[in-house]
Amino acid sequence: PGPAGDDRRILVALHDFDTSALGADWPFEEPPLAFSAGERLELVEGAEDGSEGWLLGQVVGQIARRGYFPSNFTKDAQEAAASGAGGWAVVPHDFDSIALG
Repeated sequence: PGPAGDDRRILVALHDFDTSALGADWPFEEPPLAFSAGERLELVEGAEDGSEGWLLGQVVGQIARRGYFPSNFTKDAQEAAASGAGGWAVVPHDFDSIALG
């Protein structure tokens, strides 16, 4: 959680996510969310909705930039800060390993 009374879950992007690599058969109502490594994302919805491997979120401070993104492209901001690594880690980013529904 953030400041007192703020229970938002903030993630840090570990990699750039280029949505142009996705095909036309996108399975979600919301669009994919493109972002750059280092951007902070607010989690809106997790995998409980059947979107295993994908999260719904928005770029912090930019509500219009909202959509789905692969969970393995991000790390919890608090965990990143606690690890002292600044959120940077090697994380696989193979689209074939992510279920599209």
